[in-house]
Amino acid sequence: MIQGLGAALAAPAGLSLLSTTFTGQAERRKAFAVYAAVSGAGAAAGVLLGGVFTQYLSWRGVLLVNVPVGGALALSSYCYLHQSQRLRGRVDVAGALLSVIGMVALVYGLIRAADTSWTNATTIGALCLAVASLAVFA
Repeated sequence: MIQGLGAALAAPAGLSLLSTTFTGQAERRKAFAVYAAVSGAGAAAGVLLGGVFTQYLSWRGVLLVNVPVGGALALSSYCYLHQSQRLRGRVDVAGALLSVIGMVALVYGLIRAADTSWTNATTIGALCLAVASLAVFA
């Protein structure tokens, strides 16, 4: 779960670093293309290597893969990333709450519909909450 949370935080941070590091249109397109290719290849290789590690080491071996990768990334980020300009802004708390409530209600409603039925009161309530909160968010 913690690795998933780290990945959820790392992806937008990586994309924002790409957009601030590569300022020209051609180099930015190339950087995003490389990012997409490496992400896709990493997802495919991760499943394969996870199976190999689980088969020949143990399931705990899969968790240790991120230690040297994280260390290499920390060292290379220190060497290659530069200080960016600080931008002042405010956090949209209401928007964040509305989007989270809407998406959680939507997923819960869809799962509930699969488990019970589309006419279940809880399913309808969750889907109505999702539509309402996402509409207000939009």
